[in-house]
Amino acid sequence: FPLEGGRRASLRTLVASLLPKAQWEGFQAEGVAHNPERDAEAALQIVRRELALLATDPGRRLCVWKSPTEPSRRFIVWESAVGKLLGRGGATVRGLAEASKARIDVADRKPGTSARFVTISGASHAIEKALASISAIGVLLTPASVPRGVADAGDGGLVPCRSS
Repeated sequence: FPLEGGRRASLRTLVASLLPKAQWEGFQAEGVAHNPERDAEAALQIVRRELALLATDPGRRLCVWKSPTEPSRRFIVWESAVGKLLGRGGATVRGLAEASKARIDVADRKPGTSARFVTISGASHAIEKALASISAIGVLLTPASVPRGVADAGDGGLVPCRSS
């Protein structure tokens, strides 16, 4: 489970965020020796959780996890600007993320959608730097309150609403 800057979330952090609190309370508590078998069981439970989520949503991105304390902001980018944001083979968005030290996730394109969600996460100053850099290349990001006439498809895509 990657975090900002290529770091990885600790097993203790993942357990606290993803598994039932009552069952895992005190897991790897400070100053207490922890049991490697319990560590293995926790890791297995997290993998089972991911597999269950994947079974219900085969298009789901695997191992996507964000620290609950890591700030993030969600935006909409219209399909016409996605290519400019991504660049050839994703080079532009990777460069923007590396330069700003923010994580920039562009949702996959869904059939019948006219826009995608972009999530920028990291330290507040990194998010602001990423936004300034994206604006500098001429890509307009709209804050993700879903605009009138568009519905959130619930899977990272947006679909035009049908008028009744």
